[in-house]
Amino acid sequence: MSEIEEPVSVLPALDAILAQRPDSLALIDSPNKQRVTGQFPRQPTYAKADREISALAAHFVEAELPSHSVVTNQDLVAVIMTP
Repeated sequence: MSEIEEPVSVLPALDAILAQRPDSLALIDSPNKQRVTGQFPRQPTYAKADREISALAAHFVEAELPSHSVVTNQDLVAVIMTP
């Protein structure tokens, strides 16, 4: 029987990059985003992405989303770990 491995978090690595290079490019939207969604492609820095992700997570907590819920966004799948 094979063992199930625990998921590995990328958060420590992202936190380190955020601390070292907050103004570096973090994400790049698809060039066809405007055609698909009507919104212009964005290229947020690590600091901007961190602020936006924190605001989104706060919204989920305020909405009382159950812990370990899987949520999706245009380019993001995340497991929200709330207390």
